Amino acid sequence: MARKVGQIIARGDRRWLIRIYLGRDRETNKRNYHNRTIHGPMREAQAYLTKKLRERALTAPTNAAYFRFASSSFVLGFLFAV
Repeated sequence: MARKVGQIIARGDRRWLIRIYLGRDRETNKRNYHNRTIHGPMREAQAYLTKKLRERALTAPTNAAYFRFASSSFVLGFLFAV
């Protein structure tokens, strides 16, 4: 099962805190979150969370691009070492 990236936390009557994990700060190693309070029904909070998670997924770098870079640098390093 995949780990949850976003959360909806109740903060009162028809108030919801949306938290989306953004990763860790490289210098301080602290967790970074996008936080937003939504006033309204739970359905509105869920729609906001879904929208932001979709934006996050579409703008995230792909693992395939990283793999191509890592493997090409490995091969070049190997060729020049020989």
